[in-house]
Amino acid sequence: MKTLLISDNAALQADLDRALQGLDDFTEVWRTPVPREAAWFLVRDADVDVVFVDLSWCGHQLLPAVINTIHPWLEHTKVVLLLNRLDDLGQPGLRRVRADLCVPRSTPPRTFQAVLAETLWGPTQQALAA
Repeated sequence: MKTLLISDNAALQADLDRALQGLDDFTEVWRTPVPREAAWFLVRDADVDVVFVDLSWCGHQLLPAVINTIHPWLEHTKVVLLLNRLDDLGQPGLRRVRADLCVPRSTPPRTFQAVLAETLWGPTQQALAA
């Protein structure tokens, strides 16, 4: 599975890499804090399965601009917003963007894997992968 993390947090990249281990035979977590670089990465590699956007990096106000920058290249790519906490769901910026999944960064790894697998492959495939 190829993933892209839009964030400036290298520790989050390592945490995400660990959380994705075992979800697929092979996982890659690429990271950039520059939305235009993220768009370039998506143009160059159409096989990206998931784009993770770190809300603590961009904030609620800039989130729509970040999503709009990468949106033209998201045809089959899922978008997962990594929230600071569940309260973030009520923020206006989140209501104006397309996201396939919103999940707090503090979600336990097994739970994170389960909800991500269901988002990527649906309930039937997720059960087969478990």
